[in-house]
Amino acid sequence: MYRYLSSFLLGLLFLCWAACETDRDGDLMKITLNDSLTVTVSPPPGPLANGVDSVPILCRLNSVADSAFFQFDYAAAGGMVLGLREGKLFLKDDEATAHLRAGLVPGTYSLSVFLNNDVQYARHFSITLAPSLPDTLLVEADKSMADTTSNSFVTFSVYLRKTRGAVSLARSISARAYQLRGTDTVDVGRFAGLVSNRSDSAGKISLQYYTDTRDLDNSHVVEVAFSSGTNQNRITTSIYRLVVKQ
Repeated sequence: MYRYLSSFLLGLLFLCWAACETDRDGDLMKITLNDSLTVTVSPPPGPLANGVDSVPILCRLNSVADSAFFQFDYAAAGGMVLGLREGKLFLKDDEATAHLRAGLVPGTYSLSVFLNNDVQYARHFSITLAPSLPDTLLVEADKSMADTTSNSFVTFSVYLRKTRGAVSLARSISARAYQLRGTDTVDVGRFAGLVSNRSDSAGKISLQYYTDTRDLDNSHVVEVAFSSGTNQNRITTSIYRLVVKQ
């Protein structure tokens, strides 16, 4: 006879797992509820809030009545639980595995497991998901020429790209605009929205670069460099070049 795990809060579920305790046999955290349910959490190395990383949770029943069930209670943050049918994880031969797939919001979240909805037999633990940072930056602009007249600006769209999965929400980048004049590197123009603007669910950041500051030399191109840190502890940079209007 099947026994099942019942899950609440299935609309917006999110879990992260870098800060789990480990046992001596490896990266596993075991929870035993009243000697009836063993939960084994196996977080992957370096999990990220990238929309694809997942952690398997193996649930095993040892000796309970047929009517027993278990409830997962998650902190809602935009992820999802895989392996459920009609909100339940059905067990066969006393065990089954659910997969908790990350959303795009990094942070530390809580998971509680209840036996028969009874708080006396609850176990709680927290799991942390690190920010997913871009591998590369793709830059687009609405103009290829910088006009130095009053209130002139170029709108840049910077796309934060990830080889596996997506970049976490609300990431920021750095930007610098300059001209190479002989051996000198001279900063020119000004940015608007660089501090406040953050990436959206598509990994896009939009900002304006103003060229009305009277410091642009029309005999040199303007190099606009956008940079971000990565999960490989390096800096990724993309440069867009603007010709200054004569």
